[in-house]
Amino acid sequence: MSFLTKQNAYRFLTPVLGRVLPASATRTLVDKKLKENNIKYLDIGGAVPVEGYLVIHLSPVEVYGIPRKRSRGLAHHYDERGIKYKQEIIDFTAAVTLNYNLMEGIPVADNTFDGINMSHCLEHFTRSDGLAILKECRRVLNNANSTAVLRISCPDLAKYATAYVNQDDSYFNHPLVAGFVNYEGLRSYGDLFIHKAYDAHNGHKWFYDAESAIQLALDAGFKKGLIKKLHETSLPYPEVIEPAFREKESFYVEVYL
Repeated sequence: MSFLTKQNAYRFLTPVLGRVLPASATRTLVDKKLKENNIKYLDIGGAVPVEGYLVIHLSPVEVYGIPRKRSRGLAHHYDERGIKYKQEIIDFTAAVTLNYNLMEGIPVADNTFDGINMSHCLEHFTRSDGLAILKECRRVLNNANSTAVLRISCPDLAKYATAYVNQDDSYFNHPLVAGFVNYEGLRSYGDLFIHKAYDAHNGHKWFYDAESAIQLALDAGFKKGLIKKLHETSLPYPEVIEPAFREKESFYVEVYL
C-alpha cells in the first residue's frame, strides 16, 4: 500500500478511533511502550521519529491512539545552497510515535518525562487550548528532576513585526522566510507580516514572541523561563526536532518547574 493510500486510510480511521478508543486504553499502551524502551523525552508535533523520544503526531499519519515502536525512519535536512530538502534514513533503538488528539490530554502518567520539545506546534492552537496543553506538559514532566525542561519554538512575532515596521525587504525576501509563505500574491508589508498569524492551510491560531510564550508557560504553572538560541539545550537531538532552516523566523525558549 502506498504512503498516500495509507494516509487516506488513517485520515478516515482517525475520527472513528478517536470516538471509540478509550483514552485510558491509549495511556496504558503508551506507558507500557515507554517503560519497555526507557524513553524519557517527548516531542510534541514532530514530523519524524526521534531516538529516545515519544513523538506525538498531530496529523493522521498512522493509526490513531496506538503507539508504534520505530526501527527506521526519515530525517529531513535542508540544503540552503540548493534550496531543497534532503532525506536520510536513520536506524533507531528506542523511538516511539503516536497519532493523538492533544485536546484529550497527553496520554501518559504524571512525572513521566525529563524533557519536552515543542517545535512549531504551539501556534497551531488557540491561546486557551495552548494553555491547556502547557498545563499537561507540566503534569507529565518529572517533578523530582530539577533539570526537567519544556522547550518551545514558534514563528517570532517580534521578528516579523520589526521587519514590518522597518519595511525590511531583505527579511521578507529571504528564501528561508519567503519559502514559508502559504498565500499567493502578497505584496504589501502588512500582508507579508500578518500572513504568519494565519498561515493558510497550516492553520495558525496565535502569534507569539518569546516573552508571550514564556508568560503562557508561567500561567500554566512553570516557575521560570529563559530565551535560548537554536539548538541551545540539554535535550537530546535538537538538530532533528528543530530544523536549522527555521531559525531566521523563529524564537526559542525553555521553561522550568
